[in-house]
Amino acid sequence: MDISKAIAQQEKELSRKLELLRGNNLTELLAEKQSLEDKVAEIESKIAHVCRELDIDLGDVSKGSKTVKATRGTRMGGAEIEQRILGVLNANPGGLSQKSISDLSGVNYASVINFINAKKDILGSTGERKSKKVFLKK
Repeated sequence: MDISKAIAQQEKELSRKLELLRGNNLTELLAEKQSLEDKVAEIESKIAHVCRELDIDLGDVSKGSKTVKATRGTRMGGAEIEQRILGVLNANPGGLSQKSISDLSGVNYASVINFINAKKDILGSTGERKSKKVFLKK
């Protein structure tokens, strides 16, 4: 490549970057962002104060938690977990994914997995990973 072409190309690139820097209000945008972050922190502090007074647990508000949990749910016993999961599986003889079982039964997903692993003698499964279906053995 000719040296004069390389210099011209670099000059053109530098001119383009210089124009971007001149037309850019980066400092103003950063100041506006900081102002908004301060405002959000102030609002989160107010929310946390109100929640403490109402005895509501929002989790970590600074992480953008969107779920509000007023009280902790009651712990489900093993018999109730078994009854709910088996009820859902009886209603769906073709089998269901572990997520579907959790959603339909109202049992925590981790508890569903633990139940399935503990009851391999009465439960069967087909497929792997995301296409895995769990069903009652006949």
